[in-house]
Amino acid sequence: MPTLVEEIVSQHIKSPVGAGENIEELPVDKLLINDVAAVQLIELYRKIEDLNPRPFDPSSVFVVLDHVTPPPDPVIAENLFITKQFARSFNLRLFKEGEGIEHVLLAENNLINPKEILLGTDSHTCTNGAVGCFAFGIGITDALFVIFTGVYYNFTVPETVFINCSGILQKGVYAKDVILYMLSQLPQKKVMDTILQFTGEPILNMSLDEKSTICNMSTEISAKTGIISHEREDLSADYADCFEFSLQNLVPYVAVPHSPLNGKPITEVDTEITKAFLGSCTNSRFTDLEIASKILENHKVKDTVDLYIVPGSRLIYEKILETGILHTFLKAGAVILPPNCAACFGRHMGILGPHDICISSANRNFIGRMGSKDAKVFLGSPATVAASAVTGKIADPREMVP
Repeated sequence: MPTLVEEIVSQHIKSPVGAGENIEELPVDKLLINDVAAVQLIELYRKIEDLNPRPFDPSSVFVVLDHVTPPPDPVIAENLFITKQFARSFNLRLFKEGEGIEHVLLAENNLINPKEILLGTDSHTCTNGAVGCFAFGIGITDALFVIFTGVYYNFTVPETVFINCSGILQKGVYAKDVILYMLSQLPQKKVMDTILQFTGEPILNMSLDEKSTICNMSTEISAKTGIISHEREDLSADYADCFEFSLQNLVPYVAVPHSPLNGKPITEVDTEITKAFLGSCTNSRFTDLEIASKILENHKVKDTVDLYIVPGSRLIYEKILETGILHTFLKAGAVILPPNCAACFGRHMGILGPHDICISSANRNFIGRMGSKDAKVFLGSPATVAASAVTGKIADPREMVP
């Protein structure tokens, strides 16, 4: 029996296909381009501009300005100007500065559907597997071809690894803890370049926001992507491997420097911090901010800590304003930034200095990822970020979740 991704690919090429098979032309439903990749893509486009190519479907090509916005210098400002001109010249779907993070916007605007194929010029395109689509990152040259042909060339169908979870999550334990725990346990060599298909009662009962967190971090262990089925779980499918995880007694997890795979129970980590970051395509959705607000409601950010909060989209920003959560954050002493990738990309808005130690809700804590190569970054859930900002050290949120 075919796996879920094999089924999706087979439907697109109208022929049965299995893992390891090469497909010369894979039809693509949607393409996602961000501001960083767009600059290089447009440079390549200039070389074929005289051919007068036209997009395969302008409404299915999304250009999102999120990584380095608002522009911190004149060069970036010019790059954004050129990118907007390019998108408008072809009538592509453009999301301007401040509208949100690319991997938050698509699901929020119902722009992707189960069993579609979505490609993107970003490794965290895998986030969108949460809706049951086949989503993965590609290079600039491939993206240019997809814009004008709707086809991804020379694609080899990956194997699928089946990950089944059981148990009920404790209070104060969230999707971020689940994925950090699993990444610390999965053998990287066995899952590299595979599809991670997540299932089991605790996964399927998660909200779309939580499922997005799970799929978002699939790429951190070098998997091709992650996906969650909304229809079926065929245990008879031909999986490359299967892993079982009991989440019944799971505690909050943090990934210690300098890898997302360095997950440890929070009870084993007791480190003072100078910065706390709540944002990114992993954990900047409304439910993430709502969880943090419940901890910050009756507390202040410790005076030795700077807490940066970045809503994932303008709609989320509006919602935290309407619900009073924004006021809670401001009253607690947090710094609220406009929707963008901010310090997660390490280019602007809250980047770290050499002496900073940060707890972050993002997906990467590589050396230099959020600024200085001498800074230290720990990864945790929004609840862990909020609790740590209050106490001034990496803290167990279970003691503070109301």
